Amino acid sequence: ENEELLKSKKAECCELEERAEKAESQLKGLRDQIANMQTERSRLIAASVGSSQVVYLVLLLLSTTDC
Repeated sequence: ENEELLKSKKAECCELEERAEKAESQLKGLRDQIANMQTERSRLIAASVGSSQVVYLVLLLLSTTDC
């Protein structure tokens, strides 16, 4: 009876370890996705700032020329 209980507990422990490994793997995947999204966000912000600067310079040039 004790052996059966021990086997059952070992099986439960193995199952929990497998679930923990799977959860860690999923967490790593989510962290990678977040890092990629943050990189893309930074790129988009930089592109937006660059576009705004170009628009500002064009408007500045247009306002200083005698068209």
